[in-house]
Amino acid sequence: MFSVLSVLGEDLNRTIFGRKHIDNESDKLWLIKTLGLWLSLYLFALAGTIMVLRVTTGKSTPASNNDPVYIKTLNQILTNTIEQAIIFGGLYAALLFNDSTSLKKIGGVKVLALASIFVVGRVAFAIGYILAGITKISTLRVFGFATGFTINALMVSYHLGYNVFNHISQNI
Repeated sequence: MFSVLSVLGEDLNRTIFGRKHIDNESDKLWLIKTLGLWLSLYLFALAGTIMVLRVTTGKSTPASNNDPVYIKTLNQILTNTIEQAIIFGGLYAALLFNDSTSLKKIGGVKVLALASIFVVGRVAFAIGYILAGITKISTLRVFGFATGFTINALMVSYHLGYNVFNHISQNI
């Protein structure tokens, strides 16, 4: 995965965030604001879609046993994304602001790529979840979920004192 970060990281970062790296405190603040905006817009779109579906189907009162499959699916995507975004947000903010040497240890491109890949993973999770609901092949949502989980696991390991970013870069 980190070969993807190092090879495609700058292009992916530029595509999603309009920048290729972060160098200083103002870049860190900009990144947190931009990432927060992207995640908020994504969550707002999911919640808005659920609301419109509830109104148009006459299922305005949430009752999971009576909801159509597509409303249940979108609710599950929304719930999982909120859970993962809260975990990611806390770990990511601590990575950026808790330790002034994090950017030097990990590298600004890789730190920005973590956010880019997390956002792409959440969208992939939603697409996979919807396709899994249609095809009844539940493994279609695994890629998106595993992407977010892996990013969070990498940051947890870093916060526990193991700089997995350097280890992976040296061994891949």
